[in-house]
Amino acid sequence: MLGRLIRSRARHSAKPDHCSLRFQIASMLATFFTIRGQPIFLNTQTAVVMRRHFETFVTADLRGIENPQSVIATVYLKHIECYQGFKEIQSDNLLRGSAFGELALNHLADQVTEELLRQVTKDP
Repeated sequence: MLGRLIRSRARHSAKPDHCSLRFQIASMLATFFTIRGQPIFLNTQTAVVMRRHFETFVTADLRGIENPQSVIATVYLKHIECYQGFKEIQSDNLLRGSAFGELALNHLADQVTEELLRQVTKDP
């Protein structure tokens, strides 16, 4: 019984692999942009935040998040290399719904994931 508890605890605190984290971030970004609409592209404060245990979310205002001491990494989308191109693709209705739009979203999510993991694994 104790062995199961230890294995369960280890599973919950294990670092997620890059692919699953990228998929999670891509889904969150797509949902966030769908709900908030095109004006959110102009907000320079939009960021992806990672808390302990690799819980991630997207926010348009870091000042309003609950429990800020649990944040371990923050990536502003405006600092991501491909964000400008992503904004241009998402502002075009034809491109946004195409495979090119999905490719741009996945590329953005990949770069955000790499930056989050870089911040988390950075030596103090």
